[in-house]
Amino acid sequence: MKKLILLFLLIPFVVLPQTPNGTTGVSITTSFVIPGGLDPGTFTDGNPYDFVVIDPSGPTVIETVDFNYDDTNGNTLNLVNPLLYNTTYEWGVWADGNDPLVDPIIYGPYSFTTLLATPLLVGPADAATGVSINPSLSWTLDASTSDVDYYIDYDDDGELALDKLTVGPFAASPQSIGPLAYNTTYIWQVRAVVNNGALPNDGEETTSLTRTFTTEIATPVLTAPANASSQSITPTFTWTLAGGTGGVTYDLQYHTGGGFPGTTVAGVTSGHNTTVFVYSTTYTWRIVAKKAGEADKPSSSRTFTTGNPNLLASVANPSQGNYAVGISVLPTFTWLPSTGATSYDLEVSTDPAFGSLVTLTGNLAIAGLTYTVQPFEQLNSGTLYYWRVLINGGVNDGIYSNSWEFTTHNGNLNFTTYYPYGTSVNLAWLLLPYTANVKYDLYYSDDGFLTYTTVPNLTNTFYTLTGLATGTTYGVIVRAKNNAGTVIISYSAAVSFTTDGLPTPYLSFPIGGATTYSNPPYLYWYTGTLFSGQYQVRYATNSSVDGNGELNHGSAANLALTSNLFTVFPAPLTAGQTYYWQVRCYDGVTYGPWSLVESFVIYSSTPTVAPVPYPSWPLGGYDYYINPPTFFWYTGTFTTGLSFQVQWDDDSDLNTAPLGTSAWFASNLYYTLGAALTPGTYWWRVRSSIDGGITWSAWSTTESFVIPAATSTVSVPYPTAPVGTIVATLNPTMSWFALTPPALQYRVRISPYSSVDGSGMLNHVTAQSSGWTSSTSIAYNSLPSAPPALIAGVTYYWQVQARLAAPPNTESSWSYVVSFETAAGATAIVPLVVSPIQGQPINNTSAILTWALPSQSQTHLKFDVEYSKSADFTNAVKISGVNEPFAKIDGLDKNSKYYWRVYSKNNNGSQSMYSSVGSFSTGNITSVEPVQQVIPANFELAQNYPNPFNPTTSITYSIPKDNFVSIKVYDMLGREVATLVNDYKNAGNHTINWNGEDNSGQKVASGTYIYRITAGNFVATKKMVLLK
Repeated sequence: MKKLILLFLLIPFVVLPQTPNGTTGVSITTSFVIPGGLDPGTFTDGNPYDFVVIDPSGPTVIETVDFNYDDTNGNTLNLVNPLLYNTTYEWGVWADGNDPLVDPIIYGPYSFTTLLATPLLVGPADAATGVSINPSLSWTLDASTSDVDYYIDYDDDGELALDKLTVGPFAASPQSIGPLAYNTTYIWQVRAVVNNGALPNDGEETTSLTRTFTTEIATPVLTAPANASSQSITPTFTWTLAGGTGGVTYDLQYHTGGGFPGTTVAGVTSGHNTTVFVYSTTYTWRIVAKKAGEADKPSSSRTFTTGNPNLLASVANPSQGNYAVGISVLPTFTWLPSTGATSYDLEVSTDPAFGSLVTLTGNLAIAGLTYTVQPFEQLNSGTLYYWRVLINGGVNDGIYSNSWEFTTHNGNLNFTTYYPYGTSVNLAWLLLPYTANVKYDLYYSDDGFLTYTTVPNLTNTFYTLTGLATGTTYGVIVRAKNNAGTVIISYSAAVSFTTDGLPTPYLSFPIGGATTYSNPPYLYWYTGTLFSGQYQVRYATNSSVDGNGELNHGSAANLALTSNLFTVFPAPLTAGQTYYWQVRCYDGVTYGPWSLVESFVIYSSTPTVAPVPYPSWPLGGYDYYINPPTFFWYTGTFTTGLSFQVQWDDDSDLNTAPLGTSAWFASNLYYTLGAALTPGTYWWRVRSSIDGGITWSAWSTTESFVIPAATSTVSVPYPTAPVGTIVATLNPTMSWFALTPPALQYRVRISPYSSVDGSGMLNHVTAQSSGWTSSTSIAYNSLPSAPPALIAGVTYYWQVQARLAAPPNTESSWSYVVSFETAAGATAIVPLVVSPIQGQPINNTSAILTWALPSQSQTHLKFDVEYSKSADFTNAVKISGVNEPFAKIDGLDKNSKYYWRVYSKNNNGSQSMYSSVGSFSTGNITSVEPVQQVIPANFELAQNYPNPFNPTTSITYSIPKDNFVSIKVYDMLGREVATLVNDYKNAGNHTINWNGEDNSGQKVASGTYIYRITAGNFVATKKMVLLK
């Protein structure tokens, strides 16, 4: 018999079926039943037998016992040692002495699974308090624990039957849950569940007993006061506490730098505001939450600074409180007394933290309750300032008052001019933005304003100081104030000047030995400073100077004094000669130092025989609408030393009592009559001289032009002023004359270009008309619907038209065109094209382009010239920086028409508008016999070809004399569609093409169109058809 591992107790029992057999949830101390009356073949070995319990997972023998089988009643066997929970076992009977793991079994085997153990809760202890809101829950479970999941059930309402919360499954203990609510009591339990579908007891569940615990109290969260300054000395403390508040009390703790706990106020509640603090003191505070049986929970800390005593009363002028605006830059500050204070320190700053202070005199230890900023310590205009006072002595000693802010009156005051001359200085200033009813005080000093002189209550923004000491440096300041003098708006910065003599001029042109083609030449200079006196020019043919830098050669001479920054020699100089020149200032008493010496050369190309001039414009009997007219010509080459004489008459025989003969004049290639001509046909001619009129060339060819008469039934007005003059204002008075009655109204048309259409109306794109007025004399800027403002240095062409004042408001023709120039000062001037200008043939591939300035600039001007074969100046050639009023161009194409224009510019970047456009044609200079175009005898407009057309047609027209030509296309409703020609054309036959596009470049629709030509008094129309 084998040795027993475990002992069994043999208990008689009634016959029962064998148990356990295939069951689960079996007790770990279960009894085993072997029934009696078994098949005799089962127990054949004879008693005793071995009863064995095996763990088949090993397999392992758990218990073995010998027993005698009771065939009648069977046997019931009990284990001496309990089995493991949640374990599947096998049991059976073997012959005594056999190995159950090897030998055959006699009875069985039968299997069963023990029940799952019940979890035993470990922590936290039942009814524990102060438990973390993320508690770690632990438990134990007797073996076996294989294939077991755990679930935690919990709730905060004292029971788990209805609405418990469950977390899991978990594989083992401990586990954390949460976060839970603070200071809250929870009930909990653990459930163990078998989770293995292959096991017979899959899904078996056991539940622990329940326990309770209460979570810890929360940490208070502070809400007020904030981390801020200027807090009340009785602040309201507020905070929040998450979760439950049962059993919780609060302490307020604060300190001023010594750390916590500091001062403690116990038993406070949120909203506490009965603790009184000290002014201008920084406090650090926190709230401590407390509950019996738990650790205290202090909040994080905050810091606040109590405010300052509210002492400030006003800032003036004008008297205002906090956030005042428009305050004087010499303000007066006023404050209230502090108990027991002996004095106050005033602080003013542009920094709200008062990091940097405005420097003031007498602002410390002020015994009174007011302070006014002193002159010359003024605050800045239009600036935001902050102010406060420091209390000296008394209950608030060393504490600042509250702070206020204010903004000074906006105003930027600056000197725009401080121009000394002699013992005087011209001063001008500007206050921005503009402020009405302002007065000014002017201060000047020669000792840095230790002492100063005041010129008070000025109403102008300029002043001249006189009687100053010579060679002395002065400082000057101006301040602006309101009319009453109570609000000081702004001080200017101090500017200084020295009355130490006259400026030395700087020579501008001609310098550096430059060749000048104008003779007599113009000389230009500048001073680099303001000077209102006169200038003296000295010149010589030798550069020798004395010890004072003055030209001292025997040829040296002075020109007449001038107040301009330029002068011209009174007579031509010697051609080819080099001249030296210098300038000095003169204030009426004293001459200043001479400038440096510069030189120039007079161009020399004087012909031996006076050339016959070529008339350029007007010619060919053309209608000339500018009256008084200007005659233009050219010589074909550039020469110096020529003079010219012009004759004009109202019949073609100028040899007998001509209407007018000019005096001999030098240089210019044009001449303007001094008075308007009456309507009619006129003839003119010109000749030249090399000796001022002693000998002369033959007269040029005689050319004609027409001053057209008015054709309207309404009286045509006649311009009277300004006509042919230079006006010193950009708002000249425009005057004209007309015969009345009936009552008339008038309008003005003006342009910087002189081109006109066939009716004599100014037609350049810049030309604009005013509205109607009944006045015959009105300032330009007062014209109804005034045209654009005039520009300095420009020649303007203008005319006037009348209409009946009463319906039907019939209009007159436009008057003839007159001109005037606006004074240039030192600005660029629009040049006047001189030659060639009206398409005349020059029969040469080189051309000399000449122009003139209608008025004299205060500075030297240069010129940029453009020329092109296209009237719109595409692919134009540009010649820049020309110093003289002419340019020679070479390499032109034969049989080509060229257009040219010019503008002026100065050294300061000022640039004039372009001149009007001149034109010329080169001709075929290589022909042995010139090809003569047949000039038609009559005006004619031919039918277009082809007609109908698509997409292009040609229109041919003939004009017997040079004329301005306009050809326009209209639809059948009379609306203008396209302008094909709008230009001056030479006599001859011409052809223009139309591609069916309107003025905006869009293709027009199929249909019938009318084209109309206007050339002088010739008007004709024809129809053409466009098919698509």
